[in-house]
Amino acid sequence: RAREEWRESIKAMPTVQQKLEKMTEKGLQFCYLAQPDTLYYNCLPAYQYATRTHLIESLPDVYEKIDVEDAYARLKPHLVDAIATELELFESGDQCRENASESTKQEKIIASVLSVLLRGLAKDAPHLQTSQVDYRPRCDAFWKHGRYYPNERRRFRDRDTMTMNLQFMDTPDAQVRITKPLPVIVSMDDPLVRSQEVPDFPYHPSYMKFKWKKKYQTSLPGTWPLHECNFPLLTIRQRSQLIGHHDSPFKTAEEVQDAANAAAILSGFGWLNGVATQLGFTIYHDPTYPLVSHVVNTDGQHWTFAVYQLNTLRLHYDYYESNPLRNLCWSSGNLRLFEAYENGELKGIDDSVFKLLLRFVLRQPEAPEGIELRPYLGVDTRPEEERQEQLRSWMMTYDCRFNLREAIKNEVPMWVKIYKWHKDAPPSPHINLK
Repeated sequence: RAREEWRESIKAMPTVQQKLEKMTEKGLQFCYLAQPDTLYYNCLPAYQYATRTHLIESLPDVYEKIDVEDAYARLKPHLVDAIATELELFESGDQCRENASESTKQEKIIASVLSVLLRGLAKDAPHLQTSQVDYRPRCDAFWKHGRYYPNERRRFRDRDTMTMNLQFMDTPDAQVRITKPLPVIVSMDDPLVRSQEVPDFPYHPSYMKFKWKKKYQTSLPGTWPLHECNFPLLTIRQRSQLIGHHDSPFKTAEEVQDAANAAAILSGFGWLNGVATQLGFTIYHDPTYPLVSHVVNTDGQHWTFAVYQLNTLRLHYDYYESNPLRNLCWSSGNLRLFEAYENGELKGIDDSVFKLLLRFVLRQPEAPEGIELRPYLGVDTRPEEERQEQLRSWMMTYDCRFNLREAIKNEVPMWVKIYKWHKDAPPSPHINLK
C-alpha cells in the first residue's frame, strides 16, 4: 500500500522534472547498462525478455500501401550518388579522411542519405517541414524488471528471483523527431499485444556482458521535456561496432540477422521509453496509447528496417505477473541494397530497399482521436523561489560530483606548483609542462 501511495504521488506531479526527481530520490543506484552494441552471442532472447517484446519477422502490411514511386524516381540518383561518393572517399584514402575508420564511413553514409531524403521530401511532406534532426544525440532511459535470477553474490543467494535496475544508454547516428505521434499498428486489445509469447530468459545480466554501474538513473530521449518535436519518426544506427568489430561473435547470416533484430528491439524500446517519460508516463504508469517508432540499422550495403510499438513499461515486480501487455517489433530482416561497389558505381541495386526507407520517412503522423497526449502533465504551481532553490540543488549535485578519471586528468604535479607556479620560482622557459 505504501508503494502504491508513493507511485500515485508521482502520477499527480505536474512536471517531468518532478516525476524524475521523485523516482530517483534514492540517489546513486546499482544498475546494469543495456546497450544495443553489447557483443553477447545470445542477445536476441535476452533483449526480448528484458523489454518484454514479441518479434514478428515481417513488416506491417500498411507500409506496402504508401505510394513512393514518384518520390523514388526523383531521388534514386541522388541516393545512389550519396552512398557512392562516401565509398569513393573512403577507398581512395582522401587526405581529409586519412584516419577514417569503418565507423566513420558508416556515419558519413547515414548523414548523406538522410540529408538527401529530408531535402528531397520536405516540400511534399508537412510533417518533415516541422521535424527536427539530431546527429549523435544522447538517448537514455531506465526501467525495473521484476524477474531475474540472482548471481553468486551472497546478498542475493537465498532469493529465487530479484528485481533488476536496467539503464538504457545509446548514441544513435541520427534521430528524426516530429510534432505528432505515428499511427498505431495494432490496438491494445489485439491478441498480438495480450497473448503472444516472449522468450523466457531470466538469467542474470552479468552473464550477458551487461556492464554494471552505480549512477543516477537517467531518462533523456535526445530532447528536453515539452519540446515541440517530442514524438519519434526515425532513428538510424550503424552496425560497425556490433558486426564489424574484431571481437564480434556474429559470423553467419542468421547470427547477423539476430544481432540486428536484437539491436532494433533494444533501440526501439529505449527510445520510446524515454519519449514516454517526457510525455508524463513512467515505469509505474503505462502510456494511455501505444507509441510507435521506426528503427533502421545499416552499414550502407546491408539494411535492417524495424517498426517498434511500445504498449507497456510496467515490468516491475508488483505488476510483472498481472500485466498482460507485450511490446511488439516488426522486422524486415537483413536486406542487401547493392551487390558490389566497383569503379565508383553500385552494382545490382535492389530498389525495394530504398523504397522501404522512403516509406518509413513518408509515414504520416496521426494523433489518436479523443485521447489526450499528455494526460499526466499539468502546470507547475510552485512559487518561483521554490523552483529556483530546486534548480540550485540540482546544479550543486552535478557540480560537486566526483569523477576519478577527470580528477586524475586535471591533477597538477607538485613540482609544477613549486618550480613553476611559486612566486619565488626562477624562470624556466625550457621546461615542458606536458
